Amino acid sequence: MGGPAVPQDFGEPLHEQEEVLSMWGPDVPVVPPQTALRWFTIAVLGFVSFGVLCNVAHPEIPAVRREYPFGGLVNELGGLEENKVGIAHSTWCEEICANLLSLQARVENDSEADE
Repeated sequence: MGGPAVPQDFGEPLHEQEEVLSMWGPDVPVVPPQTALRWFTIAVLGFVSFGVLCNVAHPEIPAVRREYPFGGLVNELGGLEENKVGIAHSTWCEEICANLLSLQARVENDSEADE
């Protein structure tokens, strides 16, 4: 008969401690669980602290944000306040809504011009 790591043939009896001695058996922890948890917590806190430090310590942008004349080119971009250039970025949902509103306004203007 083979040892516990050798595949068994059909009908061959298993070793009495097969589930413990096989390669899938549990390993005895080298480090006590409390120590491992402490080390893991220190490592996570170290990474998070480094990330927060990088976020706080990054320098300001050494340039002035671009601003456009005529109220942020509102009329040049379709006349809607949502299309203003040089304002804070909105969420993607707000951008989609603004695009739909501008499309609706164009369709209404085209239908009025056709009549």
